[in-house]
Amino acid sequence: TQIGQVFPYPYATAAEIEKQLKPTLEKLQQLTIMFHRQLQIFKARENIVDYTDLEHLTLEILAPFNEDTNKRHPSPAAHYYQKLFKEVLVDEYQDINEIQAAILSWLSRENDPGKKGNLFMVGDVKQSIYAFRMAEPSLFLEKYQAYQKDEDGRLIILDKNFRSRFEILNFTNFVFERLMDTTFGE
Repeated sequence: TQIGQVFPYPYATAAEIEKQLKPTLEKLQQLTIMFHRQLQIFKARENIVDYTDLEHLTLEILAPFNEDTNKRHPSPAAHYYQKLFKEVLVDEYQDINEIQAAILSWLSRENDPGKKGNLFMVGDVKQSIYAFRMAEPSLFLEKYQAYQKDEDGRLIILDKNFRSRFEILNFTNFVFERLMDTTFGE
């Protein structure tokens, strides 16, 4: 059966294996937390930031996390950029990650329900290639599906191509419609 392929052991056996692994996994968790703390101390001492740090620092500047409300709220910097930018244009939206999406929402007026949105995104989920950088194509798909229903935005299909012949596009679409969908290969 399909379920047997996913869960090869009976429940009782799997529970016993998990019980035996728990101390090892807890130690691994502690080691990971200690490594992360030491890495942060080292980077602070050496004045080093990496790309991920820049993303998190940017988000914290635009929308600091409030412990009392358990939410992020726009900072004066976010308000400044929301007023400054008439439009926020994003190419290759299928290759952004969750923190980048949050940054874009605080730079644009996407989080301001009283104002008209100004975030314009272009992308093609079939072209997502940055999973190794934590790209989250599902963010694009969520927007695509919501905008099809005119929820929180408008979907414009850019389906004209002036660089390829109809026959080539038709054949390519025929093949890839069968290979790429939400249930196969995400």
